[in-house]
Amino acid sequence: MEAFINSTMLKEIFEIIRMSTQNSNKKPYIVGINGLDTSGKTSFSKTLFNYFRSIGQKAVLIHLDDFHNQSSIRKKGNNEINAYIKNAFNLRLLEDKLLKPLKSDGRINVKLDLLDLNTDTYTNTKSFHADEDTIIILEGILLYREPLNKYFDYRVFLDITFKMVLKRAEKRDVQLYGEDFLNKYKTKYIPIQKWYIENYKPKENCNLLIDNNDYNNPFVIANR
Repeated sequence: MEAFINSTMLKEIFEIIRMSTQNSNKKPYIVGINGLDTSGKTSFSKTLFNYFRSIGQKAVLIHLDDFHNQSSIRKKGNNEINAYIKNAFNLRLLEDKLLKPLKSDGRINVKLDLLDLNTDTYTNTKSFHADEDTIIILEGILLYREPLNKYFDYRVFLDITFKMVLKRAEKRDVQLYGEDFLNKYKTKYIPIQKWYIENYKPKENCNLLIDNNDYNNPFVIANR
């Protein structure tokens, strides 16, 4: 999925975040990019990251998907929805190796062997380097809940409808995984997202709410 962010919006978002960093004593500055499945989080974050780097702003991009647990752990339990909520991600690894040091030490310099989802092996090796002048972009689903939520200095939520989730999933995932995969969205992923929206209210609690139903015309709904 491609997410189109025009130069005007990039500058607007950067200025919003820049002004927010000036009002905070916390560095490095951690920005969360959250939204439903297929909302454009990854593409949006990559575009924002590349823009920051292009104007000389130090930035690090972290994908929550890189912190998946192996399938045997993700599927623990009799209820697949609860299993995913509790076991999908190795949040302790993300917290202990990246988020805690960023806040306590003001810097990180670490190499991690993360999960390759395609092979279900820890062969996705990534290095993370940041200092006090770095903006950290962490993108993924179910972000604004503990233990992660307390580390964010700024929260962005990309808002789309559940109808749009299915439309994009059909276009993106069915050709890769087959028609049955669309039922996974209806019976598993959308119920998980509805649980998250109801319990954590990310749209109400984010700083910047962006309508991303149309990749070619995203717009700011709320700037708090």
